[in-house]
Amino acid sequence: MGAEEGTFEQKNKNEAPKEIDFSKAPSRIEAPVNYKTMKDFPAYKKYFQEEWKTDKDKRMLTDQEIDRIKLVNASNLPGEYKEQFKSMNDPRLGDVMIAIVPADLWKRRGKSQPSESEASRDLVLFDESYFNKGDKVSWMSHELGHCLYWKNNPLPAEYQKDSITFSYKDIKSKEPYPNNKVEHMAFQKQFEYLKQNGKTKQEISKMMEELKDPKGTPEYSAEDMKFFNKLLDDIFKP
Repeated sequence: MGAEEGTFEQKNKNEAPKEIDFSKAPSRIEAPVNYKTMKDFPAYKKYFQEEWKTDKDKRMLTDQEIDRIKLVNASNLPGEYKEQFKSMNDPRLGDVMIAIVPADLWKRRGKSQPSESEASRDLVLFDESYFNKGDKVSWMSHELGHCLYWKNNPLPAEYQKDSITFSYKDIKSKEPYPNNKVEHMAFQKQFEYLKQNGKTKQEISKMMEELKDPKGTPEYSAEDMKFFNKLLDDIFKP
């Protein structure tokens, strides 16, 4: 090395240290999720013991099966799920409990969708196999939307009434699902989050149209899509 080159320390000793912009870092290191167990929450364990029977074999879950379900508060969710929680901008949702149900138990439940909510219990349930892959459709926002609707209308009779009251009366739906007041809020929160993350109206519509149940049957009918597209028109209205 020639004398004119000097060492790194010699060349930089008079330079002010550069500030690091951590916001431009390629990734963030997240703390491990502190999942809880059913033994800490007897009320939730009782719910699974008494009400969460499987549709396929018509029996209740055993204590051993229930103890395999992991729990985490919405405010402590990891990664993209926490971003969905934060986008709701309502601290009341922080205590909503998210139950991550092992895939074999979820499959025996006979549900085609990867999540559901028990809004009156502040409880959201997810199929673990879906949860671990990532929530491309933003079902977490949808389920938290149900919980938010309940918190705004905490009367069982009112919630039930709204769940069968048509949202868009100009859409001649045979059934009040998904075209009802409760689902309107849930899907609105879901679609708004997708919009915030760069999805276009057409992309969201196609995403819903292409959803299929485990047998390969479309999850939503052409009639359902009329509701989704009208809701998307409202969300993307200039």
